[in-house]
Amino acid sequence: MTDSVVLYVGVEHVVPLEHEEIPFPFNIKQVINQDGEVISSKAESAYLKSPLTGASFVVTPVFRNKFVRVGELVGYIVSVNVPACVVGNNALLQILVYPACKFALEFLKYHLVQSGCSFHTVNQLVIEHCEIFDLTLTYLLECANKQEAKDVTQMIADYGEATLNTKHTNTKQKKPVVAISSAGLTTVTITKPRMFEAKAYVKVGATPKSFEKFVSSQIGQAIYAESGSLVRGEFNADRAWLKAKKGESPVAWKSAAFAEKTIQLALNTIRDYLRISDNLRSRRPKPEQLDALSTAERAIVEDYLNGADPKAHPLLVGKSAQYFSAVKCKMEQTLRMDITIPWKLHSTKISPHLSKWMQWNGQYQAPPALAPHCFVWATAKAKFKTLRRMLRVLGKKPVAVTTPAVQVVKKVATRKPKP
Repeated sequence: MTDSVVLYVGVEHVVPLEHEEIPFPFNIKQVINQDGEVISSKAESAYLKSPLTGASFVVTPVFRNKFVRVGELVGYIVSVNVPACVVGNNALLQILVYPACKFALEFLKYHLVQSGCSFHTVNQLVIEHCEIFDLTLTYLLECANKQEAKDVTQMIADYGEATLNTKHTNTKQKKPVVAISSAGLTTVTITKPRMFEAKAYVKVGATPKSFEKFVSSQIGQAIYAESGSLVRGEFNADRAWLKAKKGESPVAWKSAAFAEKTIQLALNTIRDYLRISDNLRSRRPKPEQLDALSTAERAIVEDYLNGADPKAHPLLVGKSAQYFSAVKCKMEQTLRMDITIPWKLHSTKISPHLSKWMQWNGQYQAPPALAPHCFVWATAKAKFKTLRRMLRVLGKKPVAVTTPAVQVVKKVATRKPKP
């Protein structure tokens, strides 16, 4: 699935009942000066609990203008970790973007009905009037065991150290690949500025301050035993990336073909950035491979393999950047070597085996005994029916509204006396 989703839900199309002067609830925080003038007005987020598991999610009202005015509500932003809110944990999951968006919408509806909205009004909120602002695509890369999963995570860190960090020259900006290790586990963060951020790590237990709820400790242990042999690859797709890929509408993800294509595209984006797709070598070229080079090219390569900086080679000193680039490209095409990466790193950090792990092989399949406790298709379908049933029951009950439809929190800004 998406580990988390930020969904915008539009409400401007809704036709409320005649008696509903303000059909939707929201909180406004205003600052008023001593003359009674409102000098700032902004919306406040509501921190709520999932009716299925008790996990938290956040609802933020959106207004037409930055200066919030009653009567100018245009929608809500729902931020939710869907697996936690649906099954109580996010350890084992499938990439189910369309169902995740439907859950986010239903959680908003449940909150609105609880807050006094009519079922008639809330039922007009539909997925067609929603937009995905942000989502995390979470890939589970299967390994033979926990040690292999840890090794693959380290391979990703090493690969990025060689292909990306060696080219990093801006000391004011963080490195493209950062690996942080703790308690024998490594979390790798891959950043392409203004484009995307991705992570790779192994989940062997609950993340600090995260929500988890299992029907028994035995189920929890079994789930984390399974997730311990999986490398989690997380790709953060923001609004700009989604728009560029025509994936901002939840409806687009209803198409199995579109979902499959975009899921694979996101993973390939990480692969291409790390240059895994270039199939760079880690072993020294064979003599017959070097024979295919010119005398000058072979001299450059042999010195490079012995630790010399190609840019300082006598045959390249004084040459133009274009000439050096042409030599570099020739080496990549014929020998699968990037001579701007020191051979010491090229031969030790680049793994030819990483490509087989970092590829999309279809949705993760949870063990049958654990599937009812994981965010997978069959379980998500059953949980959605439960949530819809709970919403219908709630809609039939008279709801006691504990807060007014619009709550304005006023603060008086006192003036400092002039000296």
